[in-house]
Amino acid sequence: MPVLLIHTLSGETHRFTVAQDLSVREALDATALRVRAACGGSGSCGACLVRWLKGEVNRPGLADYQKLTAEERQAGQRLACQLRLRGDTEILLDHPAPPSVWKSIPTDHLSAIPQPLAHLTHDPYGVAVDLGTTQVRVALWNRRRGQRIATRRGPNPQGGFGADVLNRLEAARARPAAAQEMADMARNAILHALRDMLARDVGEVTPMLGQIGQLMVVGNTAMLALLTGRGGAALLDPSGWEQSIDCRPDNLAAWQSAWSLPHAEIVVAQPAAGFIGSDLLADLIATDFLHGPPGSLLVDIGTNVEIALWDGRVLRLSAAPGGPAFEGVGI
Repeated sequence: MPVLLIHTLSGETHRFTVAQDLSVREALDATALRVRAACGGSGSCGACLVRWLKGEVNRPGLADYQKLTAEERQAGQRLACQLRLRGDTEILLDHPAPPSVWKSIPTDHLSAIPQPLAHLTHDPYGVAVDLGTTQVRVALWNRRRGQRIATRRGPNPQGGFGADVLNRLEAARARPAAAQEMADMARNAILHALRDMLARDVGEVTPMLGQIGQLMVVGNTAMLALLTGRGGAALLDPSGWEQSIDCRPDNLAAWQSAWSLPHAEIVVAQPAAGFIGSDLLADLIATDFLHGPPGSLLVDIGTNVEIALWDGRVLRLSAAPGGPAFEGVGI
């Protein structure tokens, strides 16, 4: 895999290993560095200028000739969205975009594209959200074509209320204002990730928001409870850990209005029971788990670890706190 060296005017050098034929813009979008962009990678905005220093890359294309003068091309100026890596390459990033907490998810971390929904006649776009304790992951889809348009991952901003789910749930129970603040944090994070994708990977925001037909959220049960304001008290009672938890939102019309999604069906996929959330149910569907051989084990590793065991007849589910194992309980 090619090595990409990025030099900045401040004298810093950043080294990344990236996939062959990836554009410089795509490579940087998965890191803390960014180029300026506003056209979805077509090259029409001309904002993602970088300076090619040396290395194996593709030749300038039509967008480079349209947006750059002969003198600029001769000096090594290229459009980062059109500059593709054929081998080890060095680039000068002299006009970076402002830093952002939102990064693209590497393509090798993504699952296969689902079947297209060719019957859709309007509002073809959809948004998938995985609301985790530590990270929020969002994907924008063209549902009619079965095409993934863009992805983002970023930190769950609720971390200030505790790294683990129980501290956050206890804070929400003790103070209604904290519960509302955490709900707003999660909802705003989803909105910011969506708008970042639309602005950078599509090139327009408001018109696209009006064409989103569905937004679906999955997550561990605690995160769904904190998002919707329902179910948190039941999770703090051990007698309910094997019971279904109701995390259904009260007023989805208000969410539609706040997110400027006038035509979107907003779905908060409900958890299985206790701390076994709908993120594990999404895993089961995505992997077609119940059609696998007896003795199959699926583990969703995160701050909240969820496990599924299939013996060919019965599906057994469980969950355990994984955060302390990773964090050493503060040691």
